[in-house]
Amino acid sequence: MSSPITPAPQTPTRLDALDGLRTLAVFLVILFHVAVPGMAAGFIGVDVFFVLSGYLITTGLAREIETRGRIDLVRFWTRRLRRLMPAAMLVLIVVTLWAALFAPVYRRHALGGDIFSTVVYLANWHFMQAGSYFNADGNQSPLLHMWSLAVEEQFYLLWPLLLVCVIALGRRHQNPARRYTGARSIRLATTACTALLVLSCLLLWHWSVAGASPDRAYMGTDSKAFEPLLGALVALLATRPGINAFFARHARVIGSASIVVMIVAFSQLAGPSPAYFRGGALVFSLATAGLLIAATRAPRWLPARFLAWQPMAYLGRISYGLYLWHWPLAVWLDTHAHFRPGRAALVVALTILLASLSYHFYEQPILTGRWKPWFTTRRTVSLAASMMLLISLAAAPLGGTPLTPFVRSVLPARPLDQNTVMLVGDSVPQRLLPAAAPAGKEQGLVVAAATGGGCSPLGVHQKISEDDPMGPKCPAIRKTQEEGLANVNPATIVWWSRYEIADRYRGEDLLRAGTNDFWQAQLADFRTAVDRLTQNGATLVLVTTEPPGQGMSTRCNQKTCHPFLQRMVTQDELRVHWNDLMRKEAAKDSRLRVVSMDDVACPRPAAHDGSYGSNLCDDTIKSGRRARPDGSHWDTDLVGSRVSKILLDRVRQATAKK
Repeated sequence: MSSPITPAPQTPTRLDALDGLRTLAVFLVILFHVAVPGMAAGFIGVDVFFVLSGYLITTGLAREIETRGRIDLVRFWTRRLRRLMPAAMLVLIVVTLWAALFAPVYRRHALGGDIFSTVVYLANWHFMQAGSYFNADGNQSPLLHMWSLAVEEQFYLLWPLLLVCVIALGRRHQNPARRYTGARSIRLATTACTALLVLSCLLLWHWSVAGASPDRAYMGTDSKAFEPLLGALVALLATRPGINAFFARHARVIGSASIVVMIVAFSQLAGPSPAYFRGGALVFSLATAGLLIAATRAPRWLPARFLAWQPMAYLGRISYGLYLWHWPLAVWLDTHAHFRPGRAALVVALTILLASLSYHFYEQPILTGRWKPWFTTRRTVSLAASMMLLISLAAAPLGGTPLTPFVRSVLPARPLDQNTVMLVGDSVPQRLLPAAAPAGKEQGLVVAAATGGGCSPLGVHQKISEDDPMGPKCPAIRKTQEEGLANVNPATIVWWSRYEIADRYRGEDLLRAGTNDFWQAQLADFRTAVDRLTQNGATLVLVTTEPPGQGMSTRCNQKTCHPFLQRMVTQDELRVHWNDLMRKEAAKDSRLRVVSMDDVACPRPAAHDGSYGSNLCDDTIKSGRRARPDGSHWDTDLVGSRVSKILLDRVRQATAKK
């Protein structure tokens, strides 16, 4: 197979060492995803996947150009479907069933969009907008890892098309008197590949310095394409006898140097650090290409022999399944954010078991076994399209898909649900959800959510720093809220946020927090948001913004502090003013209620002596640990259940009042 993430090719020319390289790559990712200490740079296993993918795909395509003078696109894409779709669709079916039957209600509307984007192989573009790959909020999607498969599929679609254009150009300028050999097409493809590789590297650098989120730079097909293109370039260069001979002569030196570079890069790129986006990813990918060259041309070299060792090679052959299954298991067993040795070991064991069963009893019968004759081109395409449509329809009622409005239009409308509470707000209530849902269940309540980290429920374009990547995305929270209302139609909505004191735009004008224009705009948009959220008859409970805690000192001091955190520390009067504004609105609007969590967040009041940070309250509990380790977010394991119960009790009491 063409991709190290995807199934291995069943050809006589296959090298066990490349399967071993797949094993190395996939276990880097798995150990990263189960939060093993010291594996914070394990995400670069995906970089290995991409380089190897480009190499293997292009090796086959170049051979086809040289021997046949053309590329059979239908045959190529049909083979990809047979090898990729069955295992991926199986995982999607399992995740869809889990989402519909077992997932907490507060997660379902997001899962619908996750499933749809994965089905159509656009998951990378979806997830870079929906959240963060590197900053877990406690509600990670079990399909988040599918972003890399989307990048590969987009590469599989576009790269052969480009090569077809190159072949046509090569034939157009070929001397009619000479037999076509494909050599000119290979040279043109090498030039095009090099140009695109350089462009992609520049785009990676551009997105990293242009104020975009790290996810935009990391997940974008445009900025990630240089890795499969680098593998493709090695494959194209290897068609030239002189270069291939050079690779063979110096394979061990190239491989040894590459291993050293990969180890050093692994130690420096965790985070990912800024260096990853500004040359580090390219250096690591070049080293991966060097190791690939050595493994394929020096089979007796000790590292190549280790990679070809049968246990390593076997795990590489099932690496597609390993990649597909490990992340959902890590999410479901809750070992993706914090290392839990027992659960992490269970994730690895179950992943190997499921991948092995899938490989031997499902994937291989389709690829090489008794089911292969049935999978003709027409049947393969028809079955793939049917499965994509059926899974999309199954995901539509969850929300977040283009089919959702149609499906909801034919389903009976949901009545106002008196036992459902929906949270709207920033990352504080969002991270509390895993504790709030079971706390609500104990009280006979279903807890749903339409939260967005880094955004106010106002849904306005805000600006918390000069290079704020989230601010322009915040207006989209209005759509999230509308989908949440349509999904669960809650009788009670809880507003809990800190970002109402962030600078914001009104049209093209930037309004600074604290000015008259700012407060007028905030009040107008607050009233609009109240209308939007209560349109079905719900009661909106406003939680006043609690003071920050002393844990803020872990993120902020007089010399180094994010501008918005600095505002929370030094301009507490903005928080107080916003709370007063909410209370005044609630006093004259029967749809609104107000509750406070100040006594829970701040059992001991702040000093307020005028010194830096004197407004930070002491939220240390009896164990000596802080209830909010970073000054804002609750320690869910430590106090999440208690805080959730208190919040829901106060919400219930507030809504019971006439």
